[in-house]
Amino acid sequence: WNLVNDYIKKEGSIIVATISCKDEIDNQEIVSLAKMVDPSGLRTLGVLTKPDMIEQNTHEPWLKIMKGEAHKLSLGYYVIKNPNKKRLMENITFEEAREEEIAFFENETPWRDNYEINERIGVKKLQSKLSDLLIKAIMNDLPIINKEIQEKLSKVREELENIPEPLGENSKMELYSMIKKFSEKIKDEVACSSESTEFFSYIVNEFKEFKRKLCSTRTIFHACKKNSKETVKFDMMEELVNDQEQATHITEAQVTDQINNARGKLLPGIIPHSVVTKLIRNDQNKWKSASQRCLDQVHGITTDLLKRTVDENFSRFPVLHVETMIHAKKLLDNCKKETTKYIEFMYEQERDNYPFTLDESTMLIRKAKCLLKLNETVEHEGKEPKDSLEVMASVMAYLKVSLSRYADNVSMVINRTLVEKFANIIEENLVEIFISNGDNCDVSELLLEDKTIHRRREELRIEENNMKEMIDSLVRFGIK
Repeated sequence: WNLVNDYIKKEGSIIVATISCKDEIDNQEIVSLAKMVDPSGLRTLGVLTKPDMIEQNTHEPWLKIMKGEAHKLSLGYYVIKNPNKKRLMENITFEEAREEEIAFFENETPWRDNYEINERIGVKKLQSKLSDLLIKAIMNDLPIINKEIQEKLSKVREELENIPEPLGENSKMELYSMIKKFSEKIKDEVACSSESTEFFSYIVNEFKEFKRKLCSTRTIFHACKKNSKETVKFDMMEELVNDQEQATHITEAQVTDQINNARGKLLPGIIPHSVVTKLIRNDQNKWKSASQRCLDQVHGITTDLLKRTVDENFSRFPVLHVETMIHAKKLLDNCKKETTKYIEFMYEQERDNYPFTLDESTMLIRKAKCLLKLNETVEHEGKEPKDSLEVMASVMAYLKVSLSRYADNVSMVINRTLVEKFANIIEENLVEIFISNGDNCDVSELLLEDKTIHRRREELRIEENNMKEMIDSLVRFGIK
């Protein structure tokens, strides 16, 4: 009954309630079930069966039902007579059963005498009524069906548009076009063209973090205040970074000790430049690891761009997808190796050579500012404390110049030699491997399409054709 109830409670269904004349109508469960889901009787059609089982002189209640005078239903009632068990065992045919049914209703009272219900007697009359109801229901539902088909067709076509068309016969030209499109996407991201700014913003953030790391390795000097044992901190990068964990802290007294230890045969008042150089190199010794970290991070960001772009352009061709990723990653790694050599050269140039800059004005101005601030703050009785301030001012001024120069140069080299070079040579590299070097590369194998994509495209095309045929059929019914 649960299954029956699931069907008959649907508003669009017609309930055909078969009612045996052997028992009173109110006692039959189907009647109660129909009233429960269709209390107004708008979509229930009653079918009386076994009229031959009605006892003599008890036909009146059933005739009233047939005439619509009792237990009213909008679709009315029909009465039919099917073969009994004996005739069924004799393999009676459908036509024979209908002939016997007609003979029964034409010869038996009160059925033969009630002409007003003739159109509701017999299986064939019931068939005709049910056919009419079915056609009417279908015609009422056709606009809804048409709308559903149109909506599904739109979704199918939308999905089809997102699945690339099968490749043409010229496989090498198709492959070249895909490589071209792939490399142009890489170039657009690297060049930060149009709306492709996200990738470069990641790169710039890494360069900023690189400079911050360099600044965090700075030397912070401490000197005594005038007329006090309290020390004052002199931090040349304080406006750029607050991190002091990797910073080197040196007091004025320690600088003075280094000057005295390095003076040797120098005359009093002459500052040994080796002290300045040593303090500068102590800072620069920490730059290499920061440079390598920056290179690793930018290489990782570029690798992510590569993976994402390979997926977007070659995912439908599994072999090509794998081969492209292998060769492109190898090319990117080679660019990283080349970039590493340039960075090592710049690091050695900064660290191993004598401190150098052509920007004399900036150097002198910064040193003068540092020295003025130091002199205003610390006590300096005699030459040696003043020498220490000269050293501290020189170190702070030069490190600020050289650190900014190194940060810019390393960032530009990473961008130029790793990122931009990779973007500029990837197309030529892949064309050489996959197309020009035809003897070692089977283009047809590279362009074997993913079976799932191929199968889905064919399924969608079949669905599209089927729905177009359905719509054409509905048009013939006058549904547009």
